[in-house]
Amino acid sequence: MYYYEAYPTEKLARLREKRLKHNGNSIRELKKRLDLLADRKLGLPSTTFGYKSGAGFTLVEVIIYVGIVSFILVALLAVADIVQRGRTRFLISNVTQVTAARVLNTIDALVRNADGFVETSAGAPCVFANKLWLYFATSSQSYVPPGCLGGYSSGAVSVEPYSFTGATSTSPDSPRYAAEGYGFTTDAKYIYSAGSLNNGWHISKRYLADLSYDTGFGTDGAISTSGNFGARDIVQDGQYLYIVGGHEADSTTNQAKIEKRRITDGSLVTSFGTEGVITSTNAKIFKGIAIDSTYLYAVGYTYNSGTTDNDWLIEKRSLSTGALDTDFDTDGIIDDSFTDGMANDVTIDTANGYIYVVGDAAGSRTIEKRHTSTGAYVTAFNSTGYIQSGGGDSTSSGPNYPGTAADDSSVGSIAWSSVDNIKADDSSVAVAILTATNAESHYAKGTNFSFSIPTTATINGVVLEVEKKVGTCTVGTSISDNSVRLVKNGSVSGDDKQQGTAWPTSLTYATYGGAADLWGLSLTPADINLTNFGAVIQAMAVPAATCRANIDAMRITVYYTTSGGTYNSVTMDATATTTDSVTLGSDDDSHMKKLLPTNNYGSAITMLAGKVGITDNAFTRPLVKLDLSSIPTNATVNSASMTLTLTASQATSEVVNAYALRASWGETTSSWTNRDTGTSWVTGGADDTTSDRSASSMGSVTVASGAGGTQYTWALDAATVESWVSDPSSNYGMVLIGNEGANSTLKTFATQNNATASYRPSLAVSYTTSPPTVYVYVTGDDGSDLIVSKVNTSDGTLDSGFGSSGTATADSATTAGYGINVRDDYLYVAGHSSNDWYIEKRSRLDGGLASGFPMTGASATDIPYGGLRTDEDYLYILGATVISGTRYQYVEKRFPGGTYAEHNGVRLWCYQDYPNRGLSSSCTVDPPHSDVARMDLTDPLQLFVGLTDLSFTTTTAASRDGVETLLNLRYMGDIGSFGIATVTASSTASFRIDP
Repeated sequence: MYYYEAYPTEKLARLREKRLKHNGNSIRELKKRLDLLADRKLGLPSTTFGYKSGAGFTLVEVIIYVGIVSFILVALLAVADIVQRGRTRFLISNVTQVTAARVLNTIDALVRNADGFVETSAGAPCVFANKLWLYFATSSQSYVPPGCLGGYSSGAVSVEPYSFTGATSTSPDSPRYAAEGYGFTTDAKYIYSAGSLNNGWHISKRYLADLSYDTGFGTDGAISTSGNFGARDIVQDGQYLYIVGGHEADSTTNQAKIEKRRITDGSLVTSFGTEGVITSTNAKIFKGIAIDSTYLYAVGYTYNSGTTDNDWLIEKRSLSTGALDTDFDTDGIIDDSFTDGMANDVTIDTANGYIYVVGDAAGSRTIEKRHTSTGAYVTAFNSTGYIQSGGGDSTSSGPNYPGTAADDSSVGSIAWSSVDNIKADDSSVAVAILTATNAESHYAKGTNFSFSIPTTATINGVVLEVEKKVGTCTVGTSISDNSVRLVKNGSVSGDDKQQGTAWPTSLTYATYGGAADLWGLSLTPADINLTNFGAVIQAMAVPAATCRANIDAMRITVYYTTSGGTYNSVTMDATATTTDSVTLGSDDDSHMKKLLPTNNYGSAITMLAGKVGITDNAFTRPLVKLDLSSIPTNATVNSASMTLTLTASQATSEVVNAYALRASWGETTSSWTNRDTGTSWVTGGADDTTSDRSASSMGSVTVASGAGGTQYTWALDAATVESWVSDPSSNYGMVLIGNEGANSTLKTFATQNNATASYRPSLAVSYTTSPPTVYVYVTGDDGSDLIVSKVNTSDGTLDSGFGSSGTATADSATTAGYGINVRDDYLYVAGHSSNDWYIEKRSRLDGGLASGFPMTGASATDIPYGGLRTDEDYLYILGATVISGTRYQYVEKRFPGGTYAEHNGVRLWCYQDYPNRGLSSSCTVDPPHSDVARMDLTDPLQLFVGLTDLSFTTTTAASRDGVETLLNLRYMGDIGSFGIATVTASSTASFRIDP
């Protein structure tokens, strides 16, 4: 094995130092490595270095170590000239010294060429297809430059430097291009995303390591289909992908779609639906999917004909064929739970057979809990099977006065003077003096009313009030409205509400519109919140003559219904049961003798069961109590067995029964008469089957006669042991009763005081545990801000210790949460804030934000509709970004602390006959063979090239003396680093190799 390391910063080097397998100070570490080098790998005499505990060295050892180290350092400096910083991390193993020299020559060739390329003896760079070649087998292949590094093995490997910033997107001219990412799933190696491309269906497969495409999937890593179908969510089961979405055009042509594809290449599974696809025949859209081992559960909405509402939708289908499960709500479809709703996501509790569906209904955030088998509500959940939060309240905003006033000359001929006076009710008026020849005014226009209506609200009506009066006029002339209208998006619009009555002679408010009057317009909160929303009024002299029109103030009140927002994503605590086994020792043990009824034997090394000899009443009974405190009190005991070791036996085989005790006893105070000091058994020897012990045996075993040391095991009643676990105060232990009806039946067993530890009593328990309380966690919005809620799955109550009464609300700049994932003690949430991605990390227990959070995404990131996933090391976030006005699907990879998972290093590009398994070459195609990942990089501090063994077997000697290496390079980029070729022959990247 050859192991090279380099680091971009001292910090990374020190982090790596901590992770080294051989910990300790540098001398101890070096000693271990030299031990390994000398004794195990290079065939040096094993007596050269002795193994002993501690870190000390003998003088002889020190001399030997120093000599060897000096030799290695001198050799490395002389041959490679690459030890720049006085630190050694070079380990050679499983090779001969001849092969070691070859490795040093290889390093020398890599770092000494000025242009960064390895060269042949003729000076030609060892480059093929603009890739750097590290190893070559022979020159028999036409595309392998002869003379490059010699014939060290029968395989060839090429690598390329790379830099991964932690995020990626694709350009519109790429066949992999997608405009949106709506859902994704991951396995140990890949990320599978669902999205849209020019309103088309788009599926892609990327490597988790650097988010590059697996080009063996679909076309160059992606599958796109034309039409208005958009893929909304995706799941996988290890073999297949299941994708849901739909054609969102209008309420009459919406169509839902489900696909089943192979996880390897993306091809459709034709046994599912019709050639791998299910398309609905009515107006449906699917937005989320979950699967168990047999069925898929797709959720979304369906168009409710005859209304403007959508119906909440759930379907259950076979994973194998796509057929509806008719046991689920009789036809496999639930579309009548809410007639004004939309289901956005679903998660499944496979262990207990429940699904949790989230979305919005009737203006309220909604969570349902249903049985997976029938689709029926679990009524213990909030007594109804669902909970709803907020929304549906009618309210108003205003009256607000305009922030901007203007004389609008688009109508009439007489201007308004002092028009700014309409901005406040202060008796200062705007004036238009109308005449016989010019009897109509311009518009007096007010805009910028400073509304902040929640973006999810429904606008019901608009009321305009204008405080006005008629001034000095020619006798017989008055002023009336000529036009009163709203201003939407800067344009005078909607119904004309002019009233046609004479203006009053004193300042009085006139009211136009109403709480349920939209003025013939379609108005949204966004329309009203704009600065160019407002109203206009035009005055007219009737009949035409000189007359003064006066307006003191204009104000607007907006009436709307609040939305409780929606839940967009749901996750939950792990519900899978875990099975554990534990072996416990006895807590107390003793025995009782009827012939010596007051004696205690709690300190004895043995305990006796049966009858001693032929003496009447020579009965003995052991008492045993085993410590169960390490087992969780909510555990289900699957089995329990007690093992005792026989130390002596009289000549017969006898049955010994164990009975559960019903009263406490003292190990050092119990006897045949008393169970404790001053407290007697109801019947001596714990023989009362009502108060002292149970009447039925909880386990028995036949103990044979024979020599000591034989172990016997009682299979104990699991239910009794479980009752002791759940209520430790009821655990009084057992009394063992042998054959007391015959003579000489005595059996002697070791106690916990026995000198031989393996002889002492033990109890082996297998048990299963489930989480004591399981919660679902949901994110979405409350009508304006991102929220996260924690809900008890048992009864549907919000956890009062989380956030504020069960809900944590993000800052006011946020608008919604689109993805949530639970990992260890934290929740990770992806949402939207001020046109950027927004990421939260909260305590799973109380909802408090973790240090360093929240954080926003990169500049120009848009909305992470695809949500968020986590694995043991990283966060993955999917959505969109906008670059130069074009939307791109965008994926981020971050560390749990929130920083981008940036990597720099080298990665495997291709191989030739690697590693001599008769595989065809991959060096002319991309990607390489499935046996060799494009990049086998899973740890930011250990970037591996190719498979972790990267071994070659030579054909010349038929032995493993070929190059066996694990190459690990670190990007440095500072002065003194060595050049290694990049993907083009004209540029280089700097790396440092510390041998």
